[in-house]
Amino acid sequence: MKSILPNTITSLNLLSGCLGLYFFKTGEIHLISFCIFSGAFFDFFDGLTARALNVQSSIGKELDSLADMVTFGILPGLIAFSLLDSVLDEKMHFFSFLALIIPLCSALRLAKFNVSEDQSTSFKGLPTPANAIFFASFPLILNSKGFFENVITNPIFLCASAIGFSILLVSNMPLFALKLSKDQSFLNTNTILKLSFLGVSGLLILFFLWSSIPIILALYLMSSLFIK
Repeated sequence: MKSILPNTITSLNLLSGCLGLYFFKTGEIHLISFCIFSGAFFDFFDGLTARALNVQSSIGKELDSLADMVTFGILPGLIAFSLLDSVLDEKMHFFSFLALIIPLCSALRLAKFNVSEDQSTSFKGLPTPANAIFFASFPLILNSKGFFENVITNPIFLCASAIGFSILLVSNMPLFALKLSKDQSFLNTNTILKLSFLGVSGLLILFFLWSSIPIILALYLMSSLFIK
């Protein structure tokens, strides 16, 4: 019975992804963003719950990847596709399909993670939730008239983001995870740096709202040069 709880939470992540597909059909792109955020919430707690109850299983791992593929692989690709489709003229319309590289590379990233044995306390390549949240911020920034509004409606920026972040997904770039290894003390330098990152991120969100997300992701990538 205990194993039902984490798998149920994972299923809610998948449900968030399915709702996002519905909102793409209705053209409510900003609601896709909220589906990604809710999926990220459930994705965080399913693993936490499984570890707390000591009911981790291979089925749960596979279900988690399938849910992540929909919520963090397909949905950000659809957001990028929709934005490109809205800013490109008819002659350049085919460039919108560049956005579909995001779900392709997300699938490869998830597959690599599943067979990797050295990504428990750090990552190789950009995690799919982080990539999805980056693209999820775009419609919300546009709706709130936030910073970067002019930037994210630039087709060159959108194409470059789709390609660049897809490369980060499948790269072997070392990136830190917000987890502590069993042999890592609380006063460890890496731990202090991680807490500092969380504190700065919180302040950025407080002052800049949705516009803070691209800044936080850039900070995450740069911080990974110093945090292991």
